[in-house]
Amino acid sequence: MKKYLVSVIVIILLGCISCQEKIDIEKEKEAVKTAIESFVNYRSELDYAGYINAWVDEPYSFISWAGKDGHTFMHLEDWKQQGKEEFAKLLQTQKEGGYTVTIEPFDFAIKVYKEAAWVQFINKWTKVFEVSEETEDLGETFLICSLEKHNGEWKIAYISAVISYSYEGEPETEDTE
Repeated sequence: MKKYLVSVIVIILLGCISCQEKIDIEKEKEAVKTAIESFVNYRSELDYAGYINAWVDEPYSFISWAGKDGHTFMHLEDWKQQGKEEFAKLLQTQKEGGYTVTIEPFDFAIKVYKEAAWVQFINKWTKVFEVSEETEDLGETFLICSLEKHNGEWKIAYISAVISYSYEGEPETEDTE
C-alpha cells in the first residue's frame, strides 16, 4: 500500500510540475528591452504621457538618482507632478536653445522571471544642435530597473540611476614653476 501511495504522489507531483506555464526567456528579454527602449525614447522626446504610461501605477513605484548634487528619491505620484513641470521646462529650453537631446540605451543585462524582470543598462546622452547638426557628448547614466508584467505589458516599477558625468573631477593642472 505504501508503494502504491508513494507512486500516486510522485505521478501527481510530476504532473503538476509539467503543467507549469513555461516562459520563453529570450522572447521576454526582447520584450523587456523594447519596453526600456520605448521608455528612454519617451524621455528623449519629452513625451510626458508616454513616459508616465510606461510605469506601474502603484504606490511602491519610485525613481531614484544620484549625481554630484546629491541623491533624489521620489515615489511615482510625486514624480508625476514634478516630472510634468520639468518636461515642460526642458522642452522650452531645448526649443529656445535650438537643440534636442538623444538618449541611447546600451550594454543591457536582463534577468526575466515569470511576471517580473531586472535590467541593468547604460544611457548615452547627446545634445544635437538643429541648425549645424553638431553634437555634444553629455555623458552616461548607469541604471538599474525593476519591471513588472501588467496585462501582458512590461512596465517599470522602479529606477535607480547614477549620473556618471556629474562625478567627473576638475581637470588636473600641472604647476610649471
